[in-house]
Amino acid sequence: MESSGSLENTDIYEFLGLPGPASTESEIRKAGRKTSLLYHPDKVAPTPENLANFHLVQQALAILTDSAEKSKYDQTREAKLRRKAEVDALDARRRKMREDLEAREKNGVSGFGGGLADAGGQKRTFSQREMDIRRIQEENRAKMATVAAKRRAEAEGAARVDKAAQEVEQKAQANGDQSEKQEDVMERNIRLRWVREGAGAEYDEHVVQDILMDRGYGGIESTVLLRDKKRKVDGKKVMLGTAVVIFETLEDARRLLKDKGKLIEFETIEAMSAGKEA
Repeated sequence: MESSGSLENTDIYEFLGLPGPASTESEIRKAGRKTSLLYHPDKVAPTPENLANFHLVQQALAILTDSAEKSKYDQTREAKLRRKAEVDALDARRRKMREDLEAREKNGVSGFGGGLADAGGQKRTFSQREMDIRRIQEENRAKMATVAAKRRAEAEGAARVDKAAQEVEQKAQANGDQSEKQEDVMERNIRLRWVREGAGAEYDEHVVQDILMDRGYGGIESTVLLRDKKRKVDGKKVMLGTAVVIFETLEDARRLLKDKGKLIEFETIEAMSAGKEA
């Protein structure tokens, strides 16, 4: 239950002694009261650390007892945990490769001027070993850069969808019409899924947008590629790609939904309002 006193650098579930996002509101409030007593100025010395942690308890409760804020926090937390797992996995691979190289060097030394012997009995110089290490490091850095770029693209895509929703809400408020603010933006956001096999394995946001525009479905504001997920299709688990296409008008979006049976490239085509899961 250690904390840095900073919301940004603290897992607030761990800080409150909770198992994770599945915790109920009752469990969250109970844990908040219990943790608050550990740092309450009336119970313990009001040191800067205790005061910071006491304030952090209040922040954590404000987030976890608000469904919208909790959802945002859970998504951010999941992304951080995923990135940490990826970094840890890469570090483990680096250590294993380094240990293997050092073991091969040790076992391959022959006399004072000996080099490294590979599986075929040929000598490798120390400089070649260093080059192998550098190559492995560069490959790992490239993989991390690719993962980071993908995460940024997903975050930017989600931000664009949120921004579109906010713009519609603001327009609705200006017009005094609250009934359409969320429905309109969700209907303008069309979710498409396809099987990640054959030609579908190469689909990205650009390919999806090109397919739609080639078929005459214009008025596309932007296209966002989401993470691939495994789904059951006809009783068989397959990997599905998912994209959200944001149209400029409801008319453009509804025209695509009306003609969705013609687009055989996609497994499903539906408005975001048809389901909460992305």
